Amino acid sequence: MDLIGIENEAEFFPSGTLSDVLKEELQDITARWSGLEKNSHPVERLTRVASPAVETLRQVRNTSDQNRRRELVRDAQNALLAALGYTWKREAVITALDGAPVIPIVAKAADAIGRNALWVIEAPLPDAEDEATDPLGASFTADQFPPDTDQAALLDRSIESLLAEGVFELPDGPRHVIVIGLSQIVLIDKRKWPARSVLRFDLQEIFTRAERDTLTVMACLISREARVPDQGAPISDRLEEEAQRNANAVTTSLKRTVRDAIELLGQEVLDVTGGTHKGVWIDGPELSRECLRYMYRLLFLFYAEANPRLNLLDLKNPIYATGYSLETLRDLESVPLRTTVDRDGTFLWESLQQTLNLLYTGLDLADAEKGTGLRLPAVKVSLLDPKSTPILNALPLRNEAIQKVIRLLSLRSTGKSTGRISYAKLGIGQLGAVYETLISFTGVVAKTDLIELKPRKGRSAGADDDEDTVETDEDLEEEILEDGDEAEEEVFRRDKVDPLAPSWFVPRSRIGEFEQDEIVFNGPEARVYPKGNFIYRLAGRDREKSASYSRRNRSHGCW
Repeated sequence: MDLIGIENEAEFFPSGTLSDVLKEELQDITARWSGLEKNSHPVERLTRVASPAVETLRQVRNTSDQNRRRELVRDAQNALLAALGYTWKREAVITALDGAPVIPIVAKAADAIGRNALWVIEAPLPDAEDEATDPLGASFTADQFPPDTDQAALLDRSIESLLAEGVFELPDGPRHVIVIGLSQIVLIDKRKWPARSVLRFDLQEIFTRAERDTLTVMACLISREARVPDQGAPISDRLEEEAQRNANAVTTSLKRTVRDAIELLGQEVLDVTGGTHKGVWIDGPELSRECLRYMYRLLFLFYAEANPRLNLLDLKNPIYATGYSLETLRDLESVPLRTTVDRDGTFLWESLQQTLNLLYTGLDLADAEKGTGLRLPAVKVSLLDPKSTPILNALPLRNEAIQKVIRLLSLRSTGKSTGRISYAKLGIGQLGAVYETLISFTGVVAKTDLIELKPRKGRSAGADDDEDTVETDEDLEEEILEDGDEAEEEVFRRDKVDPLAPSWFVPRSRIGEFEQDEIVFNGPEARVYPKGNFIYRLAGRDREKSASYSRRNRSHGCW
Protein backbone atom coordinates (compact mmCIF):
# COMPACT_ATOMS: atom_id res chain seq x y z
CA MET A 1 0.00 0.00 0.00
CA ASP A 2 1.39 3.38 -1.05
CA LEU A 3 1.25 5.81 1.87
CA ILE A 4 3.05 8.80 0.38
CA GLY A 5 2.65 11.76 2.72
CA ILE A 6 2.65 9.76 5.96
CA GLU A 7 6.05 9.55 7.66
CA ASN A 8 6.67 6.88 10.28
CA GLU A 9 9.36 8.80 12.15
CA ALA A 10 11.68 6.92 14.55
CA GLU A 11 9.49 3.84 14.20
CA PHE A 12 6.25 5.05 15.74
CA PHE A 13 5.06 1.84 14.15
CA PRO A 14 7.64 -0.92 13.82
CA SER A 15 9.44 -0.19 10.57
CA GLY A 16 7.87 -1.71 7.49
CA THR A 17 4.76 -2.97 9.21
CA LEU A 18 2.59 0.11 8.77
CA SER A 19 1.61 -0.52 5.16
CA ASP A 20 1.68 -4.32 5.47
CA VAL A 21 -0.62 -4.36 8.46
CA LEU A 22 -2.97 -1.69 7.14
CA LYS A 23 -3.40 -3.45 3.82
CA GLU A 24 -4.90 -6.45 5.60
CA GLU A 25 -6.67 -4.66 8.44
CA LEU A 26 -8.31 -1.57 6.96
CA GLN A 27 -11.25 -3.32 5.35
CA ASP A 28 -12.25 -4.97 8.59
CA ILE A 29 -11.49 -1.94 10.74
CA THR A 30 -13.52 0.50 8.66
CA ALA A 31 -16.46 -1.87 8.37
CA ARG A 32 -17.95 -0.24 11.46
CA TRP A 33 -18.19 3.03 9.50
CA SER A 34 -19.86 1.48 6.44
CA GLY A 35 -23.40 2.24 7.61
CA LEU A 36 -22.72 5.90 8.38
CA GLU A 37 -24.07 8.75 6.29
CA LYS A 38 -21.53 10.71 4.26
CA ASN A 39 -21.60 13.60 6.72
CA SER A 40 -20.64 11.22 9.51
CA HIS A 41 -18.12 9.02 7.70
CA PRO A 42 -14.53 10.04 8.68
CA VAL A 43 -13.04 9.25 5.27
CA GLU A 44 -15.78 11.12 3.41
CA ARG A 45 -15.31 14.11 5.67
CA LEU A 46 -11.57 14.20 4.90
CA THR A 47 -12.24 13.82 1.19
CA ARG A 48 -14.48 16.92 1.25
CA VAL A 49 -11.86 19.16 2.87
CA ALA A 50 -8.96 18.01 0.65
CA SER A 51 -9.40 20.46 -2.22
CA PRO A 52 -10.28 23.48 -0.02
CA ALA A 53 -7.20 22.80 2.12
CA VAL A 54 -4.91 22.79 -0.91
CA GLU A 55 -6.49 26.02 -2.15
CA THR A 56 -6.00 27.63 1.27
CA LEU A 57 -2.30 26.72 1.25
CA ARG A 58 -2.01 28.36 -2.18
CA GLN A 59 -3.66 31.55 -0.95
CA VAL A 60 -1.52 31.68 2.20
CA ARG A 61 1.62 31.46 0.12
CA ASN A 62 0.43 34.21 -2.21
CA THR A 63 -0.41 36.83 0.41
CA SER A 64 1.94 38.92 2.51
CA ASP A 65 -0.77 40.21 4.84
CA GLN A 66 0.00 38.40 8.10
CA ASN A 67 -3.49 38.91 9.53
CA ARG A 68 -5.05 37.52 6.37
CA ARG A 69 -2.66 34.55 6.45
CA ARG A 70 -3.68 33.77 10.06
CA GLU A 71 -7.36 34.04 9.19
CA LEU A 72 -7.01 31.67 6.23
CA VAL A 73 -5.01 29.09 8.18
CA ARG A 74 -7.31 29.07 11.19
CA ASP A 75 -10.43 28.69 9.07
CA ALA A 76 -8.78 25.79 7.23
CA GLN A 77 -7.60 24.15 10.45
CA ASN A 78 -11.03 24.55 11.99
CA ALA A 79 -12.54 22.74 8.98
CA LEU A 80 -9.85 20.06 9.07
CA LEU A 81 -10.37 19.35 12.77
CA ALA A 82 -14.10 19.12 12.21
CA ALA A 83 -13.44 16.61 9.42
CA LEU A 84 -11.35 14.60 11.88
CA GLY A 85 -14.22 14.69 14.38
CA TYR A 86 -12.87 17.27 16.85
CA THR A 87 -14.57 20.49 17.98
CA TRP A 88 -12.46 23.66 17.74
CA LYS A 89 -12.38 25.49 21.07
CA ARG A 90 -9.42 27.62 22.09
CA GLU A 91 -8.55 27.41 25.77
CA ALA A 92 -5.55 27.60 28.06
CA VAL A 93 -4.50 24.54 30.09
CA ILE A 94 -2.12 24.41 33.00
CA THR A 95 1.13 22.47 32.54
CA ALA A 96 3.16 20.47 35.05
CA LEU A 97 6.15 22.82 34.68
CA ASP A 98 7.42 24.88 37.59
CA GLY A 99 5.18 27.88 38.17
CA ALA A 100 2.27 26.16 36.41
CA PRO A 101 2.42 28.16 33.17
CA VAL A 102 -0.37 27.61 30.67
CA ILE A 103 -0.33 26.60 27.01
CA PRO A 104 -3.09 27.00 24.42
CA ILE A 105 -4.98 24.05 22.96
CA VAL A 106 -7.66 24.20 20.28
CA ALA A 107 -9.45 20.90 20.86
CA LYS A 108 -9.52 17.99 23.27
CA ALA A 109 -11.25 14.64 23.60
CA ALA A 110 -12.10 12.48 26.58
CA ASP A 111 -12.46 8.72 26.55
CA ALA A 112 -15.63 6.78 27.38
CA ILE A 113 -15.11 7.20 31.14
CA GLY A 114 -14.26 10.89 30.99
CA ARG A 115 -10.45 10.80 31.18
CA ASN A 116 -8.32 13.18 29.14
CA ALA A 117 -7.27 11.18 26.08
CA LEU A 118 -6.12 13.65 23.43
CA TRP A 119 -5.24 17.31 23.06
CA VAL A 120 -4.85 19.25 19.82
CA ILE A 121 -2.18 21.96 19.87
CA GLU A 122 -2.00 24.60 17.17
CA ALA A 123 1.55 25.43 16.08
CA PRO A 124 2.10 29.17 15.44
CA LEU A 125 1.98 30.34 11.85
CA PRO A 126 5.54 30.43 10.46
CA ASP A 127 6.92 33.20 8.33
CA ALA A 128 6.53 32.64 4.60
CA GLU A 129 10.19 31.71 4.17
CA ASP A 130 10.02 29.23 7.08
CA GLU A 131 7.04 27.19 5.91
CA ALA A 132 9.01 23.92 6.04
CA THR A 133 9.97 24.46 9.69
CA ASP A 134 9.09 21.57 12.01
CA PRO A 135 5.98 22.65 13.97
CA LEU A 136 7.35 20.86 17.04
CA GLY A 137 10.25 23.28 17.13
CA ALA A 138 8.03 26.39 17.27
CA SER A 139 7.20 28.40 20.38
CA PHE A 140 3.75 29.81 21.12
CA THR A 141 2.93 33.42 20.29
CA ALA A 142 0.78 35.73 22.41
CA ASP A 143 -2.07 35.85 19.89
CA GLN A 144 -2.65 32.09 20.35
CA PHE A 145 -3.78 32.46 23.98
CA PRO A 146 -7.28 33.31 25.19
CA PRO A 147 -7.74 36.73 26.81
CA ASP A 148 -6.56 37.28 30.41
CA THR A 149 -3.80 34.62 30.28
CA ASP A 150 -0.87 36.92 29.47
CA GLN A 151 0.86 36.55 32.83
CA ALA A 152 0.85 32.76 32.78
CA ALA A 153 1.40 32.22 29.03
CA LEU A 154 4.37 30.02 28.18
CA LEU A 155 6.18 31.78 25.35
CA ASP A 156 9.84 30.84 25.72
CA ARG A 157 9.84 27.08 25.15
CA SER A 158 9.30 25.03 22.02
CA ILE A 159 6.35 22.66 21.81
CA GLU A 160 8.77 19.75 21.61
CA SER A 161 10.61 20.73 24.79
CA LEU A 162 7.52 21.09 26.96
CA LEU A 163 5.68 17.88 26.06
CA ALA A 164 7.51 15.41 28.30
CA GLU A 165 7.62 17.47 31.49
CA GLY A 166 4.79 19.90 30.89
CA VAL A 167 2.04 17.74 29.35
CA PHE A 168 2.76 14.06 29.83
CA GLU A 169 3.71 14.53 33.50
CA LEU A 170 0.25 15.86 34.33
CA PRO A 171 -1.64 13.35 36.50
CA ASP A 172 -4.72 13.84 34.34
CA GLY A 173 -2.89 14.65 31.12
CA PRO A 174 -3.65 13.12 27.73
CA ARG A 175 -1.98 10.07 26.24
CA HIS A 176 -2.00 11.59 22.73
CA VAL A 177 -1.21 15.04 21.42
CA ILE A 178 -1.87 16.21 17.87
CA VAL A 179 0.16 19.23 16.76
CA ILE A 180 -1.38 20.91 13.75
CA GLY A 181 0.76 23.27 11.68
CA LEU A 182 0.43 25.15 8.42
CA SER A 183 0.94 22.12 6.19
CA GLN A 184 1.64 19.29 8.60
CA ILE A 185 -0.01 17.31 11.38
CA VAL A 186 2.11 15.45 13.94
CA LEU A 187 0.70 12.66 16.11
CA ILE A 188 2.49 12.06 19.41
CA ASP A 189 1.94 9.20 21.85
CA LYS A 190 3.07 9.61 25.46
CA ARG A 191 4.37 6.03 25.48
CA LYS A 192 6.51 6.54 22.38
CA TRP A 193 7.67 10.10 22.95
CA PRO A 194 10.84 9.15 24.91
CA ALA A 195 12.22 7.79 21.60
CA ARG A 196 10.84 10.85 19.75
CA SER A 197 8.69 8.54 17.67
CA VAL A 198 5.89 10.37 15.86
CA LEU A 199 3.64 10.07 12.82
CA ARG A 200 3.81 13.02 10.44
CA PHE A 201 1.11 13.82 7.89
CA ASP A 202 2.11 16.08 5.00
CA LEU A 203 -1.17 17.83 4.25
CA GLN A 204 -0.02 19.29 0.93
CA GLU A 205 1.02 15.85 -0.35
CA ILE A 206 -1.97 13.94 1.03
CA PHE A 207 -4.68 16.39 -0.03
CA THR A 208 -3.17 17.10 -3.44
CA ARG A 209 -3.09 13.40 -4.29
CA ALA A 210 -6.38 12.74 -2.45
CA GLU A 211 -5.92 8.98 -2.74
CA ARG A 212 -8.63 7.01 -1.01
CA ASP A 213 -6.26 4.57 0.67
CA THR A 214 -4.14 7.35 2.17
CA LEU A 215 -7.17 9.29 3.39
CA THR A 216 -8.54 6.09 4.94
CA VAL A 217 -5.27 5.48 6.76
CA MET A 218 -5.23 9.07 7.97
CA ALA A 219 -8.78 8.72 9.30
CA CYS A 220 -7.93 5.43 11.01
CA LEU A 221 -4.90 6.92 12.71
CA ILE A 222 -5.92 10.40 13.87
CA SER A 223 -9.69 10.87 13.62
CA ARG A 224 -11.64 11.10 16.85
CA GLU A 225 -13.61 7.95 16.02
CA ALA A 226 -10.32 6.03 15.70
CA ARG A 227 -8.37 7.51 18.60
CA VAL A 228 -11.09 8.33 21.12
CA PRO A 229 -14.33 6.51 20.23
CA ASP A 230 -17.46 7.08 22.28
CA GLN A 231 -17.51 3.36 23.05
CA GLY A 232 -15.37 0.31 22.44
CA ALA A 233 -11.63 -0.04 21.92
CA PRO A 234 -9.88 2.56 19.74
CA ILE A 235 -9.33 1.45 16.16
CA SER A 236 -5.86 2.95 16.31
CA ASP A 237 -4.89 0.72 19.24
CA ARG A 238 -5.89 -2.32 17.25
CA LEU A 239 -3.74 -1.17 14.35
CA GLU A 240 -0.75 -0.60 16.62
CA GLU A 241 -1.19 -3.94 18.36
CA GLU A 242 -1.39 -5.73 15.02
CA ALA A 243 1.66 -3.87 13.76
CA GLN A 244 3.61 -4.88 16.84
CA ARG A 245 2.45 -8.47 16.57
CA ASN A 246 3.53 -8.53 12.95
CA ALA A 247 6.88 -6.98 13.83
CA ASN A 248 7.41 -9.58 16.56
CA ALA A 249 6.69 -12.36 14.08
CA VAL A 250 9.18 -10.91 11.57
CA THR A 251 11.79 -10.48 14.29
CA THR A 252 11.30 -14.03 15.53
CA SER A 253 11.61 -15.39 12.01
CA LEU A 254 14.82 -13.41 11.49
CA LYS A 255 16.22 -14.68 14.78
CA ARG A 256 15.76 -18.25 13.61
CA THR A 257 17.19 -17.44 10.18
CA VAL A 258 20.33 -15.78 11.55
CA ARG A 259 20.83 -18.57 14.10
CA ASP A 260 20.67 -21.17 11.35
CA ALA A 261 23.10 -19.16 9.22
CA ILE A 262 25.57 -18.83 12.10
CA GLU A 263 25.49 -22.57 12.67
CA LEU A 264 26.04 -23.18 8.93
CA LEU A 265 28.97 -20.78 8.82
CA GLY A 266 30.56 -22.22 11.94
CA GLN A 267 30.23 -25.76 10.60
CA GLU A 268 31.86 -24.73 7.32
CA VAL A 269 34.83 -23.34 9.27
CA LEU A 270 35.24 -26.65 11.10
CA ASP A 271 34.88 -28.66 7.90
CA VAL A 272 37.47 -26.58 6.04
CA THR A 273 40.00 -26.45 8.88
CA GLY A 274 39.49 -29.86 10.45
CA GLY A 275 38.76 -28.04 13.72
CA THR A 276 42.13 -26.31 14.14
CA HIS A 277 43.50 -22.85 13.37
CA LYS A 278 47.24 -22.14 13.49
CA GLY A 279 47.79 -25.45 15.18
CA VAL A 280 45.26 -24.79 17.97
CA TRP A 281 41.81 -26.35 18.37
CA ILE A 282 39.14 -23.83 17.49
CA ASP A 283 37.26 -22.62 20.54
CA GLY A 284 33.46 -22.89 20.19
CA PRO A 285 32.56 -19.62 21.94
CA GLU A 286 35.20 -17.67 19.98
CA LEU A 287 33.98 -19.17 16.70
CA SER A 288 30.39 -18.29 17.58
CA ARG A 289 31.36 -14.67 18.32
CA GLU A 290 33.10 -14.36 14.95
CA CYS A 291 30.17 -15.93 13.12
CA LEU A 292 27.65 -13.67 14.87
CA ARG A 293 29.78 -10.65 14.03
CA TYR A 294 29.99 -11.75 10.41
CA MET A 295 26.23 -12.28 10.17
CA TYR A 296 25.72 -8.73 11.38
CA ARG A 297 28.13 -7.47 8.76
CA LEU A 298 25.92 -9.10 6.16
CA LEU A 299 22.74 -7.75 7.76
CA PHE A 300 24.30 -4.28 7.82
CA LEU A 301 25.16 -4.67 4.14
CA PHE A 302 21.65 -5.83 3.28
CA TYR A 303 20.19 -2.92 5.25
CA ALA A 304 22.53 -0.30 3.77
CA GLU A 305 21.80 -1.42 0.21
CA ALA A 306 18.05 -1.41 0.86
CA ASN A 307 18.07 2.07 2.43
CA PRO A 308 19.65 4.63 0.09
CA ARG A 309 18.84 7.40 2.57
CA LEU A 310 21.88 6.24 4.57
CA ASN A 311 24.06 7.48 1.70
CA LEU A 312 26.50 4.60 2.09
CA LEU A 313 25.90 2.31 -0.88
CA ASP A 314 24.36 3.26 -4.18
CA LEU A 315 22.73 0.45 -6.14
CA LYS A 316 22.07 2.94 -8.94
CA ASN A 317 25.79 3.07 -9.60
CA PRO A 318 26.33 0.30 -12.19
CA ILE A 319 29.88 -0.39 -11.03
CA TYR A 320 28.79 -1.08 -7.47
CA ALA A 321 25.53 -2.78 -8.48
CA THR A 322 27.12 -5.31 -10.81
CA GLY A 323 30.58 -5.67 -9.31
CA TYR A 324 30.25 -5.42 -5.55
CA SER A 325 26.65 -5.48 -4.32
CA LEU A 326 25.22 -8.14 -2.11
CA GLU A 327 22.03 -7.81 -4.14
CA THR A 328 23.88 -9.31 -7.10
CA LEU A 329 24.96 -12.28 -5.01
CA ARG A 330 21.35 -12.75 -3.89
CA ASP A 331 20.53 -13.44 -7.53
CA LEU A 332 22.83 -16.47 -7.31
CA GLU A 333 21.08 -17.95 -4.29
CA SER A 334 19.16 -20.55 -6.33
CA VAL A 335 21.73 -21.28 -9.06
CA PRO A 336 22.46 -25.04 -8.97
CA LEU A 337 26.05 -25.94 -8.06
CA ARG A 338 26.31 -29.00 -10.26
CA THR A 339 30.01 -29.82 -10.22
CA THR A 340 32.61 -30.33 -7.53
CA VAL A 341 34.42 -27.26 -8.82
CA ASP A 342 31.23 -25.22 -8.42
CA ARG A 343 30.59 -26.50 -4.92
CA ASP A 344 34.16 -26.28 -3.64
CA GLY A 345 35.02 -22.97 -5.31
CA THR A 346 35.29 -19.82 -3.22
CA PHE A 347 33.86 -17.15 -5.52
CA LEU A 348 30.94 -16.23 -3.25
CA TRP A 349 33.13 -15.96 -0.16
CA GLU A 350 35.76 -13.89 -1.94
CA SER A 351 33.04 -11.59 -3.29
CA LEU A 352 31.60 -11.05 0.18
CA GLN A 353 35.03 -10.37 1.62
CA GLN A 354 35.84 -7.89 -1.11
CA THR A 355 32.62 -5.95 -0.60
CA LEU A 356 32.92 -5.90 3.19
CA ASN A 357 36.54 -4.79 3.03
CA LEU A 358 35.56 -2.08 0.58
CA LEU A 359 32.84 -0.92 2.96
CA TYR A 360 35.38 -0.71 5.80
CA THR A 361 38.23 0.96 3.91
CA GLY A 362 36.13 2.97 1.44
CA LEU A 363 37.14 4.41 -1.92
CA ASP A 364 38.63 7.88 -1.73
CA LEU A 365 38.49 10.61 -4.34
CA ALA A 366 41.86 9.58 -5.83
CA ASP A 367 40.48 6.12 -6.65
CA ALA A 368 37.51 7.68 -8.43
CA GLU A 369 39.79 9.97 -10.43
CA LYS A 370 41.80 6.99 -11.60
CA GLY A 371 38.76 5.71 -13.42
CA THR A 372 36.79 3.51 -11.05
CA GLY A 373 33.83 5.86 -11.27
CA LEU A 374 32.91 4.82 -7.76
CA ARG A 375 33.35 6.62 -4.47
CA LEU A 376 32.30 5.14 -1.17
CA PRO A 377 32.79 6.50 2.35
CA ALA A 378 34.85 4.40 4.75
CA VAL A 379 32.69 2.98 7.54
CA LYS A 380 35.30 2.62 10.27
CA VAL A 381 33.29 0.74 12.89
CA SER A 382 34.40 -2.24 14.96
CA LEU A 383 31.71 -4.45 13.45
CA LEU A 384 33.39 -4.22 10.03
CA ASP A 385 37.00 -4.34 11.24
CA PRO A 386 38.62 -7.43 9.64
CA LYS A 387 40.84 -7.80 12.71
CA SER A 388 37.78 -8.75 14.75
CA THR A 389 37.30 -11.97 12.75
CA PRO A 390 40.82 -13.46 12.45
CA ILE A 391 39.68 -17.04 11.91
CA LEU A 392 37.15 -16.24 9.20
CA ASN A 393 39.50 -13.84 7.41
CA ALA A 394 42.17 -16.51 7.13
CA LEU A 395 39.97 -19.08 5.39
CA PRO A 396 38.66 -19.81 1.88
CA LEU A 397 35.08 -20.92 2.54
CA ARG A 398 33.24 -22.89 -0.11
CA ASN A 399 30.43 -21.81 -2.43
CA GLU A 400 28.07 -24.57 -1.31
CA ALA A 401 27.98 -23.36 2.30
CA ILE A 402 28.07 -19.64 1.52
CA GLN A 403 25.23 -19.99 -0.97
CA LYS A 404 23.10 -21.55 1.78
CA VAL A 405 23.96 -18.66 4.11
CA ILE A 406 23.00 -16.06 1.48
CA ARG A 407 19.79 -17.97 0.73
CA LEU A 408 18.85 -18.05 4.42
CA LEU A 409 19.40 -14.30 4.77
CA SER A 410 17.58 -13.57 1.51
CA LEU A 411 14.41 -15.64 1.68
CA ARG A 412 11.64 -16.13 4.20
CA SER A 413 8.96 -18.76 4.20
CA THR A 414 5.33 -17.90 4.91
CA GLY A 415 3.26 -21.07 5.02
CA LYS A 416 3.66 -22.75 1.63
CA SER A 417 5.20 -19.76 -0.16
CA THR A 418 8.70 -18.29 -0.17
CA GLY A 419 9.55 -14.64 -0.73
CA ARG A 420 12.41 -12.20 -0.47
CA ILE A 421 13.17 -10.62 2.88
CA SER A 422 12.66 -6.89 2.46
CA TYR A 423 15.43 -5.24 4.44
CA ALA A 424 13.99 -1.83 3.54
CA LYS A 425 11.05 -2.72 5.78
CA LEU A 426 13.15 -3.82 8.74
CA GLY A 427 13.85 -1.34 11.50
CA ILE A 428 16.98 -0.84 13.56
CA GLY A 429 14.95 -1.94 16.59
CA GLN A 430 14.16 -5.28 14.97
CA LEU A 431 17.78 -5.89 14.00
CA GLY A 432 18.81 -4.94 17.52
CA ALA A 433 16.31 -7.38 19.01
CA VAL A 434 17.79 -10.19 16.91
CA TYR A 435 21.28 -9.33 18.14
CA GLU A 436 20.21 -9.07 21.77
CA THR A 437 18.73 -12.56 21.60
CA LEU A 438 21.54 -14.30 19.73
CA ILE A 439 24.39 -12.76 21.71
CA SER A 440 23.23 -14.87 24.66
CA PHE A 441 23.55 -18.07 22.63
CA THR A 442 26.55 -20.38 23.05
CA GLY A 443 28.55 -22.02 20.28
CA VAL A 444 30.19 -25.35 21.07
CA VAL A 445 32.11 -27.94 19.11
CA ALA A 446 30.84 -31.44 19.93
CA LYS A 447 33.69 -33.49 21.45
CA THR A 448 31.65 -36.66 21.14
CA ASP A 449 28.36 -37.72 19.60
CA LEU A 450 25.55 -35.82 21.37
CA ILE A 451 21.80 -36.16 21.70
CA GLU A 452 19.39 -33.34 22.47
CA LEU A 453 16.97 -33.17 25.37
CA LYS A 454 13.79 -31.11 25.68
CA PRO A 455 11.14 -30.29 28.30
CA ARG A 456 8.73 -33.15 28.80
CA LYS A 457 5.45 -31.24 28.65
CA GLY A 458 3.90 -27.82 27.98
CA ARG A 459 5.58 -24.86 26.45
CA SER A 460 9.19 -24.57 25.38
CA ALA A 461 11.56 -23.83 28.20
CA GLY A 462 12.52 -20.22 28.52
CA ALA A 463 9.02 -18.96 27.77
CA ASP A 464 9.45 -16.18 30.27
CA ASP A 465 12.72 -15.07 28.74
CA ASP A 466 11.51 -14.10 25.28
CA GLU A 467 7.78 -14.26 24.95
CA ASP A 468 7.65 -13.38 21.27
CA THR A 469 9.87 -16.33 20.26
CA VAL A 470 7.95 -19.15 21.87
CA GLU A 471 5.19 -21.14 20.24
CA THR A 472 3.14 -23.87 21.82
CA ASP A 473 3.17 -27.39 20.41
CA GLU A 474 -0.37 -26.77 19.17
CA ASP A 475 0.73 -23.65 17.28
CA LEU A 476 3.52 -25.54 15.57
CA GLU A 477 1.28 -28.45 14.67
CA GLU A 478 -1.33 -26.16 13.14
CA GLU A 479 1.39 -24.50 11.06
CA ILE A 480 3.10 -27.67 9.84
CA LEU A 481 0.46 -30.40 9.86
CA GLU A 482 -2.70 -30.21 7.82
CA ASP A 483 -3.53 -33.89 7.51
CA GLY A 484 -2.20 -37.10 8.95
CA ASP A 485 -2.93 -39.80 11.45
CA GLU A 486 -2.01 -39.88 15.11
CA ALA A 487 1.25 -41.68 14.43
CA GLU A 488 2.40 -38.92 12.11
CA GLU A 489 1.47 -36.29 14.68
CA GLU A 490 3.40 -38.17 17.35
CA VAL A 491 6.50 -38.20 15.14
CA PHE A 492 6.05 -34.45 14.63
CA ARG A 493 5.87 -33.83 18.36
CA ARG A 494 9.03 -35.78 18.94
CA ASP A 495 10.92 -34.10 16.08
CA LYS A 496 9.92 -30.45 16.41
CA VAL A 497 12.10 -28.25 18.63
CA ASP A 498 12.19 -24.47 18.76
CA PRO A 499 15.82 -23.59 17.93
CA LEU A 500 15.49 -20.38 19.96
CA ALA A 501 14.44 -22.17 23.15
CA PRO A 502 16.99 -23.39 25.72
CA SER A 503 18.58 -26.70 24.74
CA TRP A 504 20.38 -29.47 26.56
CA PHE A 505 22.89 -31.85 24.97
CA VAL A 506 24.35 -34.95 26.56
CA PRO A 507 26.65 -37.72 25.26
CA ARG A 508 24.85 -40.26 23.11
CA SER A 509 26.11 -42.99 25.43
CA ARG A 510 23.75 -41.74 28.16
CA ILE A 511 20.55 -42.11 26.13
CA GLY A 512 19.29 -44.85 28.43
CA GLU A 513 19.12 -42.42 31.36
CA PHE A 514 16.24 -40.40 29.88
CA GLU A 515 12.58 -40.94 29.13
CA GLN A 516 11.45 -41.11 25.50
CA ASP A 517 9.55 -37.82 25.73
CA GLU A 518 12.67 -36.05 26.97
CA ILE A 519 14.69 -36.94 23.86
CA VAL A 520 14.55 -35.13 20.53
CA PHE A 521 13.99 -37.65 17.75
CA ASN A 522 14.72 -37.58 14.04
CA GLY A 523 12.06 -39.97 12.80
CA PRO A 524 12.27 -43.23 14.78
CA GLU A 525 15.83 -42.59 15.99
CA ALA A 526 17.20 -40.06 18.44
CA ARG A 527 18.63 -37.01 16.72
CA VAL A 528 22.41 -37.25 16.90
CA TYR A 529 24.90 -34.40 16.60
CA PRO A 530 28.13 -36.14 15.51
CA LYS A 531 31.52 -35.41 16.97
CA GLY A 532 32.94 -32.29 15.32
CA ASN A 533 29.55 -30.61 14.78
CA PHE A 534 29.17 -26.91 15.56
CA ILE A 535 26.07 -26.25 17.67
CA TYR A 536 24.84 -22.71 18.28
CA ARG A 537 22.00 -22.74 20.77
CA LEU A 538 20.77 -21.19 23.99
CA ALA A 539 22.06 -23.33 26.82
CA GLY A 540 19.36 -24.64 29.15
CA ARG A 541 19.28 -23.05 32.59
CA ASP A 542 16.20 -24.39 34.34
CA ARG A 543 16.38 -28.10 33.63
CA GLU A 544 18.73 -28.72 36.53
CA LYS A 545 15.91 -27.72 38.89
CA SER A 546 14.08 -30.93 38.02
CA ALA A 547 14.56 -33.50 40.78
CA SER A 548 14.66 -36.49 38.43
CA TYR A 549 17.11 -34.71 36.16
CA SER A 550 19.37 -33.73 39.05
CA ARG A 551 19.55 -37.25 40.43
CA ARG A 552 20.72 -38.62 37.10
CA ASN A 553 23.18 -35.81 36.39
CA ARG A 554 24.67 -35.06 39.78
CA SER A 555 28.01 -36.49 38.74
CA HIS A 556 27.85 -35.91 34.96
CA GLY A 557 28.57 -32.84 32.88
CA CYS A 558 25.80 -31.68 30.59
CA TRP A 559 25.27 -28.77 28.24
